[in-house]
Amino acid sequence: LYSVLCNIFDHEEQLPMQLPVVVEYKQRKVASVMAEIRQGKELRLSSMMGTASWRVLFCWSSFFSFVAFSADALSAIPRPHLSLTSFAHSSATDAGNIRIDDTHSIKGLGAFATCPILSGTWIGDYKGEILTLSQVEARYWKMRKCTKNDRRWIKSRKKRSMGLSGDYMFDMGDDLFIDGEDADASGWARFMNHAIDGTTACNVETRSEKAIFTGKHFVPPKLWFITTRDVENGEELCYDYGDSFWEETLVGSNL
Repeated sequence: LYSVLCNIFDHEEQLPMQLPVVVEYKQRKVASVMAEIRQGKELRLSSMMGTASWRVLFCWSSFFSFVAFSADALSAIPRPHLSLTSFAHSSATDAGNIRIDDTHSIKGLGAFATCPILSGTWIGDYKGEILTLSQVEARYWKMRKCTKNDRRWIKSRKKRSMGLSGDYMFDMGDDLFIDGEDADASGWARFMNHAIDGTTACNVETRSEKAIFTGKHFVPPKLWFITTRDVENGEELCYDYGDSFWEETLVGSNL
């Protein structure tokens, strides 16, 4: 973190090691923070957090100034372009009432309704690879040494130009995660963006079932999406990622 912050300020200003850092997770804080930035040194930086932008803020309380990370400039690996033939894209067509399109905003792509959808309607499952905590710690969070299988998995992702951000995981309990980052293994729901619960933009919520272990049989965890109100044709589908997302994203960012 110290190195990243030093590089922000023209690669010259040195920040004291004892500088207190306060981390905020909420997207809703960014507007006021950006206003503070524009009063001093304007920063046009970017988030390492993936699809829903403006995910992490760092506040230096001793300097009464702020730095906001917002799009892609600091990301070591640019967000990959996903083929329209990938399962993530084709599953939207198969759904019959979903299209993936540009949001014409910093969010990038999003999921849109192609017809009216009534409140309480199931619109799809969150599909992806089932990963264990040990695999996540090795492959994404760099908290464990990679095994041969982990290295093979990472090589496959890179060869197919799939992301390695760790931003598309749902923690399903029991040290199991659903990872929707691989577009060849995930569905269209990976494209749904964040909206704050209780706002007009938030029109979807999640439901889930934990994994079932019965002797030799294993039923993987499941997560699906339900509309919380009537959705109009052409409206973007969004849900609240929840506080735990911002916390886990911070862990995955290695900051």
